[in-house]
Amino acid sequence: MKILLVKPWLDSFNWYHSHMLGLAYLAGYVRQKGHDVRILDASFLKLDEAGLLSALRQEKADIVGITAMTHEIPRARKIAACVKAISPATPTIIGGPHATACPGRTLSEIPDIDFAVAGEGERPFELLLEKLDGGSREFGAIRGLAFRRGSEVVFNGPQESFLDLSSSPQPAVDLYYGRGWFKEHPKSEYRIFASRGCPFSCAYCMRVLGSKVRWRNTDAVLDEWTKAVQYYGAKVVFFHDEIFLYDNPHTHAILDGILPIGIHRDAVFNGMTHVKLVNEEILRKAKAANCRKICIGIESGNNEVLKRVHRNYTIEEANAAVQMIKRHDIRPFTFFILGHPGETHRTVRDTIAAAVRLNPFEIGMGIMVPYPGTEIYELAKAGKGGYALAEADWDAYDRYAGRALIFQQFSYRQLVAYQVIGYLLFFIVNGKLRGMVEYFAPKLRAVFRILRGKRL
Repeated sequence: MKILLVKPWLDSFNWYHSHMLGLAYLAGYVRQKGHDVRILDASFLKLDEAGLLSALRQEKADIVGITAMTHEIPRARKIAACVKAISPATPTIIGGPHATACPGRTLSEIPDIDFAVAGEGERPFELLLEKLDGGSREFGAIRGLAFRRGSEVVFNGPQESFLDLSSSPQPAVDLYYGRGWFKEHPKSEYRIFASRGCPFSCAYCMRVLGSKVRWRNTDAVLDEWTKAVQYYGAKVVFFHDEIFLYDNPHTHAILDGILPIGIHRDAVFNGMTHVKLVNEEILRKAKAANCRKICIGIESGNNEVLKRVHRNYTIEEANAAVQMIKRHDIRPFTFFILGHPGETHRTVRDTIAAAVRLNPFEIGMGIMVPYPGTEIYELAKAGKGGYALAEADWDAYDRYAGRALIFQQFSYRQLVAYQVIGYLLFFIVNGKLRGMVEYFAPKLRAVFRILRGKRL
């Protein structure tokens, strides 16, 4: 069958120019099953709405799959409507975090979508394609699938198991890149998964890929890393695992295995970790393999707030972890959120002070978004935690300019002001004026677009 996988366009922020991990791995899996797969990623291709819909009209596909974050659901509606206007009989499928959180509701809200996949897409998608290819309409045995039975929307329940990654195929990144592509796009990074899943239970995250960490085959990871550098010409490889750099046999094997190959001399790599898992031996190995940056979520500078969102460490432990990373001459990139449950002006100021005091290489300071499937969403829906849900479409759930939450302790303008002050104090107090210019310059155009389109 001819499969077209589609990612919606971006309205304001498009700072990254890399393949989408979910689509690339799904395409690789489905292609291995004998299907003809194409990817139409509007973000990667830098297509706006008109450009993507025009490109859709040129495609010929038996099945169209759409991936969408929560804030992209209104765009997914338009994509599905376009597909049905061109070919009403073409089955449309949606996947991604939002469909995972509310598969039945997604179908109820978008009449032009026929199926929704909750959780990892590979196995349900494979089984659905088998049914459609054979002309069957019996979908009731496919776990993780929502579908229409007449006027009724049926969800078969969550998947009972996760994919065995040890034998999964390589991602179909050739649908994105040609040989040497990164040499012409030196600021882009190659993204990779060595594992899926996260064992932590943060209140603002739904853990789409499960709570158990599952690893790919070490040789497969090394092969992908090597090809990214030697064939595609990547100068930065980013491991997007929820937690990659920690003390476990798989990470050790990957870091030990890359040194004899020698590609660490040609490209840096970045990865993620957790405060409780920062480890001296792993940091030494990471540095030897040319690790440049480690991303680590701190989230709040107040210990009581950290407890509320189930971050099992103190700000003092977070500081020790950040300083350990810096001692190994690796750049820590720390993330913070403003607007936690029960947040007050004092606790927000604690977070800003912590960001300045920790003095990492760079920070990200966002405003809380109540994504469906998370504890934060349930609190807001119940009017608890100092929250209420705004009456808004799903595009208000954008983490960069979303207005989905109403905060009892703050106006949205106040939180944005704190966010700006936090960034300015971090850069100015720590003498990072050049870093401030480099950070804000590429984002100013997008910020102005948001300010023109959304009233603060």
